[in-house]
Amino acid sequence: MTIPKIVHYAFVILHYGDAAVTMEAIESIRSLDRGGRKVSVIVVDNASPNGTGEQVKKQIESLPDFHYILNEENLGFARGNNVGFKYAKNELKADFIALMNNDAVIESADFFALVEQDYSSEKFAVLGPSIHTPVGKEQNPLRLKMLRGFRLKLTVAYLWVDLLATFLLISPMISCLLKKFPRKQTRQELSAMNNVELHGSFLIFSLEFIEKFDGLDDRTFMYCEEEFLFARCMFNNLKTRFNPAIRILHNEVENRKASILQQRKKRLFRVKNCLKSLKIYSRNVVGKIS
Repeated sequence: MTIPKIVHYAFVILHYGDAAVTMEAIESIRSLDRGGRKVSVIVVDNASPNGTGEQVKKQIESLPDFHYILNEENLGFARGNNVGFKYAKNELKADFIALMNNDAVIESADFFALVEQDYSSEKFAVLGPSIHTPVGKEQNPLRLKMLRGFRLKLTVAYLWVDLLATFLLISPMISCLLKKFPRKQTRQELSAMNNVELHGSFLIFSLEFIEKFDGLDDRTFMYCEEEFLFARCMFNNLKTRFNPAIRILHNEVENRKASILQQRKKRLFRVKNCLKSLKIYSRNVVGKIS
């Protein structure tokens, strides 16, 4: 693929629950220097139960190149995003498709130029930027090697321990202990690199990927989508790329006012779905190739 004279970017934002957060993500896109490029934004309302999707729709419906899609039910992360991905691919014919969380904000004003420079030199299929949280934690790259073998078994074992700890209401103590010993990034992880696992809150797909697939693997409801994507790319000789020059703020916010039981319910949901996803991943992705 060569970059066309007029490059078309499509941003897919999966909305659920908070109109103000989604609008902040949209405004970060609108503030970018387009430089003659065509830019489309697709908001996929994943059946938000509180009417916030309609609030977003009213604010963007008069804007050019903005699209709103309502899912009749909550399809989860992968399938919900794929609704927008397929629309960007088949209806809009986009050259680059970015899947971004609604709580992600683009900080690099020269975002488009950086993407195109990297694609010209690296011909990536999937590009991941530097993704940092409000407290300064860097989320990319997620892993340097594919999750398989002993490391996969160890991850599953850790999740089962986490599940038990959550049931016993001792997981907050474990979390506090782990925060005292944060994993430090290596010098290598602070540099651009190829063929690493990328964080799912912001992913940029080129035609190298778009022409072959219709989005993310849809066998999961929530969590571990990154493992499936990385394996798909590696098994199909598609390059993933981490570029720390592109900066994204991921506004992950912990609800510290939530009760212990509410926090427990949320954590149980996450851990159970991670285990379900990794079971599918182990049997149907890595297991069939190893």
